[in-house]
Amino acid sequence: MNHKRIITIAVFTLVFLLEVLYFKIFVTHSNPGWWTSYIRLQHYLISFSIALAFAYGAFAFIRMRGRSKGAVTGSTIIAFLVWFTSCCGAPMLVVILGIAGINVGSVYLSPLATTVMTIIFVSLGMIWLMRQKVEAKLACETCGTEIAVPIVHCGPGILGPEENKLYCPCLPEGHTEYIEIPKHCGKPMKYVK
Repeated sequence: MNHKRIITIAVFTLVFLLEVLYFKIFVTHSNPGWWTSYIRLQHYLISFSIALAFAYGAFAFIRMRGRSKGAVTGSTIIAFLVWFTSCCGAPMLVVILGIAGINVGSVYLSPLATTVMTIIFVSLGMIWLMRQKVEAKLACETCGTEIAVPIVHCGPGILGPEENKLYCPCLPEGHTEYIEIPKHCGKPMKYVK
């Protein structure tokens, strides 16, 4: 399991548990029957929605870190839409539409409607993120200049056992071709993946 999945699962679990604690401590004031209320009110769907929105945000941030401004902007917009349909954002959306003169009914959305909207937007966001090409590049740490990773025999080079060399991407299959990482501003450029 890679670090992206571990971090995403950890964020989901942590936010879910924190939301359950919030319901227990602040909503029911640690009433002995808090669990019954939690289940009866279907608050577990709200906990799921919030945790899913945060997990998606973490995944989008990890996947798009160091990428183009367009990719980061796109993932930010989708993460905002996910938040806006979660239990915090959905009532606000109804209020904002009401202020704008658009009557959409009750400020309260059912937990099931909130969960379905969150799942739809997270799914759209995941599809969008998966379609974005995640390409490696070289960047100068001094001036910020970026270039495409040079071709090394079979394709764009990858970092190998030696830090300042780019190896053929087929290295595990026996290719040993490599080149030095290009320099810029007098220093080797940084490999950004």
